[in-house]
Amino acid sequence: MPISPLPRRHSGPEAIRRLAALARDRLDLQRLLAETEVPEPRAVAPDSRTVQPRLRVAVARDAAFAFYYRENLTRLAAAGAELVDWSPLADGALPPGTRAVYLGGGYPEVHAARLAANAAARMAVRTFAEAGGVVYAECGGLMYLARTLRTLDGIAHPMCGVLPLAVRMRPTLAALGYVEVTLALGEGPALVARGHLFHHSELEAEAPPELATAYEVREARSLSRWREGYRVGQTLASYVHLHFASCPELPVRLLTLAGDVR
Repeated sequence: MPISPLPRRHSGPEAIRRLAALARDRLDLQRLLAETEVPEPRAVAPDSRTVQPRLRVAVARDAAFAFYYRENLTRLAAAGAELVDWSPLADGALPPGTRAVYLGGGYPEVHAARLAANAAARMAVRTFAEAGGVVYAECGGLMYLARTLRTLDGIAHPMCGVLPLAVRMRPTLAALGYVEVTLALGEGPALVARGHLFHHSELEAEAPPELATAYEVREARSLSRWREGYRVGQTLASYVHLHFASCPELPVRLLTLAGDVR
């Protein structure tokens, strides 16, 4: 029986059911489990530079924001973060005592209308950022921080407006690949971290020249370089998904910034 391709990158429950059926019908799962050793996740010891007292970090976790490297969260916790889940789709305010916000990747374009309709959450993020709160955003998080997100139907949905950017979806892939980033963050020498790009959106226009950038990005295959990592106050947003294990100092710097904000 031929296997038809999945029609979209985020086909939802139907795609999951099809994949589960294929695995059940085509794979000897018991044999695979018997012959494969899966190591337990390695715990990360508390960093020697752990920020004290622990700082509350609101992590966007819902259907719109679901992609995080697990080790990023583990290393944030080891560096002194108290991680609290928060939903830009359903919640109207940030968790009490929030000192930093982490907006990861996901599919905000699929839920753009609901994100736009939750004006209270958008205003909470914008107010927090404008007051000097630390906001770290990757890919979908960058899209949420923009002024608008234009979906493929042509509708421009209002987002948080923290960044002076407008984002639009593309019907084809905009970027895919591994990158190395040299970044300036807080006090101390520049950091070097690795990560990846995978997104179907792009900026509707070039970023304004007055918008600061903290990243010099180098693409692993072509070795091309460009500036990115947009900075507004204590907000840092990028299309790059950084892996904190490649730069253990990064979560420490983020929490140090959050601890310095009063």
